[in-house]
Amino acid sequence: MRDTSAARYAQGLFYLALEKAKIDSWQKQMRLVKKVFKNDISFRSFFMNYQISKEAKKEVLNKAFKDNIDRDVLNFLCLLVDKHRLKEIMMIAKNFNTLCNEEKGVKEGIVYSTYALEDSRIMELEEALSNKLHEKVELENRIDGNLIKGIKVVIDDVVMDDSMRYKIDALKETLLKDVR
Repeated sequence: MRDTSAARYAQGLFYLALEKAKIDSWQKQMRLVKKVFKNDISFRSFFMNYQISKEAKKEVLNKAFKDNIDRDVLNFLCLLVDKHRLKEIMMIAKNFNTLCNEEKGVKEGIVYSTYALEDSRIMELEEALSNKLHEKVELENRIDGNLIKGIKVVIDDVVMDDSMRYKIDALKETLLKDVR
């Protein structure tokens, strides 16, 4: 995590969560916030519009999240509005999630696929990899059109590639090696 404003805001929220012993619940809440901002383009656009007042933005945040997140997390989002940092919410949420996972000893990884995987499939992969690595694993799904078919998982420096692209490249390498 680089020393950016997003990282500093994430650290501030993390230390407050640690102090209040709310790491698990705030991590879930920030995942919800990230999901809403990621999936709803009109919602995200509303908050990126400089012509809309801070008060109007805070009112929308309050209506959208008041029943789903703690008051402290909502106040944090309002602070981001005041500081013109809500545009960094995706990176702040990502950094916050990483800090929470580090505190809990959870390894983060990426599962690349040709299409978005269902949450149940990601959970199955997380469970299987957790059992294999003897550590709790959390995966983020990213789309990679170069894979053709299958998945590739990257955790730290470990790459587990079960994609068609990998198999084709390996076959190609074998065939070229035999020709030489």
